[in-house]
Amino acid sequence: LAKLEKKGNTIVVVEHDEDTIRHAEHVIDLGPGAGVNGGRVVAQGNFEELVRNAGKVDAVMGPFKTYETVTMAHEGYEVGYFELEKWGIPDYDELVFVTSKKTLNKKQAAMKAFDRVIARAIGYVRKNPDIALKNYMQQVPEADSRIETEAFQLTLPYYAPRQNLSVKRWQQFADFALQYGLIEKQVAVADILWTQNE
Repeated sequence: LAKLEKKGNTIVVVEHDEDTIRHAEHVIDLGPGAGVNGGRVVAQGNFEELVRNAGKVDAVMGPFKTYETVTMAHEGYEVGYFELEKWGIPDYDELVFVTSKKTLNKKQAAMKAFDRVIARAIGYVRKNPDIALKNYMQQVPEADSRIETEAFQLTLPYYAPRQNLSVKRWQQFADFALQYGLIEKQVAVADILWTQNE
């Protein structure tokens, strides 16, 4: 997306990915609910503007402890956060790739190769953080290097040393989501989660 933008294109995406939203020049949040319960503009602006201008925000929930805290501190706000997993919410993975069973079965070799490449890339970043950050900044020179550096330093310890997903851990999260009404049907995680052991 950044390359398309650099070429002068206007890019409009429907996206829930935190990183994409964070880097968007302008965000339009539709809601307050989904489907027939939504469709109204709830807020708009970049992330910091949404938080700063709302005037009603007591808390921002999500995996924001390493990036938004830095950005908001640079904006002059007193920032605090609590980690969900320390308050009874099961831990979960934040980098998840999704594919269909059909594609997974048809392209097993490619999926395993992709998995290995991701593991190597994360391993490289963990071993060479300074080089990785420098490469990143070369790709997005318009980014604030102070914020990016501080956020990267806070995020790096959370990079998983192994990319093998835990069926047990994901089942705990699915059961939690069902118990508290976040999903409507029980999910048998073992049926849908592909791990390196397969």
